[in-house]
Amino acid sequence: IKASGMVEIELWNLNNPDGEAQLGKWKVEPQELQNKWVDLLVTNYRLDFDITEIISEFDKPLTIKVKFTDYLSGKVFQQQKVIEP
Repeated sequence: IKASGMVEIELWNLNNPDGEAQLGKWKVEPQELQNKWVDLLVTNYRLDFDITEIISEFDKPLTIKVKFTDYLSGKVFQQQKVIEP
């Protein structure tokens, strides 16, 4: 179901030896999010971010954390996942 809301995304390298684990953070407001709806084989939002300045080599696992706040109900949905190289 397409729902209006806000998305917050965080990208982490939990194995970063420098101690700076959080690599990036983005917020997508509802006005921008409504243009990111994709309804092809899978129905969802598709969000793309240019991380070329943040990551030069993708050779270690990264962690992504996504938080969606539904504006109609106020419910917050969160998901965290490890991305393998």
